[in-house]
Amino acid sequence: MKTDDSFVRVAGILAIIMGILYLAVGVNYLFMPEAQKEYLRPEFWPSFAEQPTFGYIQSVVFALIAVLALGLMPIVTKLAGGEISRFLRWMMILGMLGYVVHAVEEIRTMALAMRIADAYIQGDTATKSAIAALGLQHLDPLHIFKFGLVGLWILVVNLVGLARKTFPAVLAILGIIGAVAFWIDLVGNVFQAVVLVTASSITAIILGPIWFIWMGILIRKKAQVLGEG
Repeated sequence: MKTDDSFVRVAGILAIIMGILYLAVGVNYLFMPEAQKEYLRPEFWPSFAEQPTFGYIQSVVFALIAVLALGLMPIVTKLAGGEISRFLRWMMILGMLGYVVHAVEEIRTMALAMRIADAYIQGDTATKSAIAALGLQHLDPLHIFKFGLVGLWILVVNLVGLARKTFPAVLAILGIIGAVAFWIDLVGNVFQAVVLVTASSITAIILGPIWFIWMGILIRKKAQVLGEG
């Protein structure tokens, strides 16, 4: 892994921060009003207009995670494969695309959610019905980019890390399970299966902090070895 020692250390810190942020997402979700946990609920908009803090926190944290991931992904990919092959580079680019879409979508959500909530509160019956039916129109409504492509990258690097023994076996298995959870979320959104989306979200909230913090520690240990060598 021929990477500048200081940059590797920074990437390790980014991974640990991302793990903490994923934990923050989970805690915020637990305390979020029940009405705000699903955009298509009619009661979402009055609830958000009255208490928008939880929604803003969720969007800010997810946007930060997505941006930080762009700096982490090259290091994780290289750590998994030793050298970044064309195939791994392709997977990494797809994953980066997913994170970019996720970041833009969360920023867009912060900009538009309150406006839509105000329009719902002040609108007539037809306006409220339309907003309730359409919800907040996402850039990636089926989560193909932010969970499908990101999940594909997570799956590949963990499979490669497991096969080449560059990742601890338990870490790689946790990553594989997390990637599968991302894809279950995608399937749940395609078929509007709330149970699948909820199950995948809970799994990601539990495994995300563990995987990213552990990955950060692993990366920093690798940086120390490089520094000594």
